[in-house]
Amino acid sequence: MIFWQLFISFFKIGIFSFGGGYATIPLIEKEIIATHHWLTLPQFCQVVAVAGMTPGPVGINCATFVGYRIGGVIGSTIATIAVVLPSIIIVSLLYYIFKKYLAKGEEAVKVFFSAMAPVVLSLVLTAAISIAMEGIKDPRSIFIAIAAFILSIATKLNILFILAGAGLAGLILYL
Repeated sequence: MIFWQLFISFFKIGIFSFGGGYATIPLIEKEIIATHHWLTLPQFCQVVAVAGMTPGPVGINCATFVGYRIGGVIGSTIATIAVVLPSIIIVSLLYYIFKKYLAKGEEAVKVFFSAMAPVVLSLVLTAAISIAMEGIKDPRSIFIAIAAFILSIATKLNILFILAGAGLAGLILYL
């Protein structure tokens, strides 16, 4: 039963998470915390943090980690397949439709993706606000968040170095 629930939950997330990555986080959060109560918000924030530092798409990594916490290796496999399956189906259908009907209509594709940009932006901002509200609670965490934000905008440092530095600063400031 739990494996079926994992599949259905992550399949729904996969269907409605256009934009991938951080845009999937609010959908995963709602399904995992509010609907099924599989994880608490602090546990979910830990999953998102690890998923963000692990190579690969954040949404897929979240599905893998949540699936593992709920159902072990089988759960992680089911959740991962379920979250990517809608994309595979949708892209295959869109490719077929594009090749058959829109081969000359590149403008229609540009209009579609232009219309989707605000949707993806709002999902990413929702995820950022949700995680910030949970994780940024005291002056030390605010300092780390602001410093990481400034470094990511003002420098050309690789984001992995900024994440590692933030993690190191957290260890130093909280130990």
